[in-house]
Amino acid sequence: VEGVPANPAPARVINLSLGGQFRCSEAPALQEAITEAFQAGSIVVAAAGNSAADASGFSPAGCDHVVAVAASGPEGELAFYSNFGDVVDVLAPGGDKGMQQDDSRGILSSVLDGFAYYQGTSMAAPHVSAVMALVASRHPGLAPQRVIDRVLAAATPLQPGQCPRPCGKGMLNADVP
Repeated sequence: VEGVPANPAPARVINLSLGGQFRCSEAPALQEAITEAFQAGSIVVAAAGNSAADASGFSPAGCDHVVAVAASGPEGELAFYSNFGDVVDVLAPGGDKGMQQDDSRGILSSVLDGFAYYQGTSMAAPHVSAVMALVASRHPGLAPQRVIDRVLAAATPLQPGQCPRPCGKGMLNADVP
């Protein structure tokens, strides 16, 4: 912003647990903002979406320079609600949205009045953001893409049947060198 001094401590990781059903090409300002953040040294992580559809049709997950995160269910499989596809980079715990009787199968999340269990790719993305932040803090000189590459390389490959559609490099693994 013109006339405003540069942020002396810019974010190394930006979590976007949000999204909409539109292609990134339909929102050039969104892509431009993400590209500028990435070029300034930030890693942008986004929820893939909860429509059981190809994530390339959703933004910001389908934008360039975004780490798109699909959700796993309780057994480590692609959650039935999670978006998937070639733009997805990694899978992380998202909870079992199908459980009506036992909310504890979700991901414990902070809310205005304390905590509640929720499910979705918006719960999976913060896991990835946290691991990205840990790696970035341990290796402060690494460029964003190198941090991303390390985290994705450490993902645990999925077993046949865990992801019948493309869902990235595997399950997030926090044991990153």
